[in-house]
Amino acid sequence: MKKITNTLIISSLALWLSGCVSTGPLDVTSNNGPTNLVGEASCTQLFFLARMGDCSYEAAKQNGNITNVHHTDSQITNYFILLKQKTIVYGTK
Repeated sequence: MKKITNTLIISSLALWLSGCVSTGPLDVTSNNGPTNLVGEASCTQLFFLARMGDCSYEAAKQNGNITNVHHTDSQITNYFILLKQKTIVYGTK
């Protein structure tokens, strides 16, 4: 019985501590050409309730001093109770 309990506890912890990462393009504009500037903005969400930080496109544009957006990416990392999101904007001034 003790072996089964320990196995269940270890399996539960492994599942609870595992994470998932997803990265992909979000938006593409008609602004062609080189993208020499990159802006990033990130935020963290705890227990699917409280969000800390600003991961908006506008915040990423301001952080990279970007006026003409070429394309944007989003990276989401999920750790069961903790969700981290990063918005990445590529463009020119």
